[in-house]
Amino acid sequence: GTEIDGLWKFNVKEKTFSKYIFNADNNFDKEIGSIQSFYKARDGKIWMASFNTLSSLDPKKRELKSYIEFPIMAEERYGKPTFVNGSVIEDQDGLIWSGFYGGEEGLFCLNPTTESFQQYNLFPEKPKESNYNKLHALYEDRSGIIWIGTWGSGCMKLDRRKNKFQVLRSDPNNLSNSLSHSSVYSVIYDSKGFIWFCTRTAL
Repeated sequence: GTEIDGLWKFNVKEKTFSKYIFNADNNFDKEIGSIQSFYKARDGKIWMASFNTLSSLDPKKRELKSYIEFPIMAEERYGKPTFVNGSVIEDQDGLIWSGFYGGEEGLFCLNPTTESFQQYNLFPEKPKESNYNKLHALYEDRSGIIWIGTWGSGCMKLDRRKNKFQVLRSDPNNLSNSLSHSSVYSVIYDSKGFIWFCTRTAL
């Protein structure tokens, strides 16, 4: 996913790049610019998240559909470092979860069958433009818990069985039992049962 030139594909066998052309008269390049996260769902669709958008691509039909695109200020898009990103995953029940850096909109859950949304304001007590509700990473572990990496607000843990969020942050007074930094870029679960967090360099 490129900044301004749409979507490209790489042929692994021939080792060549080519621009992906959609079966549509409209120019979708703007909608899929700055794609920073891809996820292939079980039904074969490819979900794409950017700074402030969520779209799905049906490779068989070569069709793109946008589900979320909220407006943001120009200075918010271009005044931040280039590594900021959005994230998208499919959970064990086939629901699509997404979050974005732009807009401070929190967490979204999409039922792709009904196309209905549920939005979660992760920090309802915080005003907008306070750098809360900016998401970097999403991950579902084997128990169905969803981990949410945020920008400067730590890592949130969503246990849907309890319908409860829990926040993990950096604690300078207890570094051995807290995150090294409260900006979390990625989360992964290893074969030994450990959950690893990729954070910003510790202060």
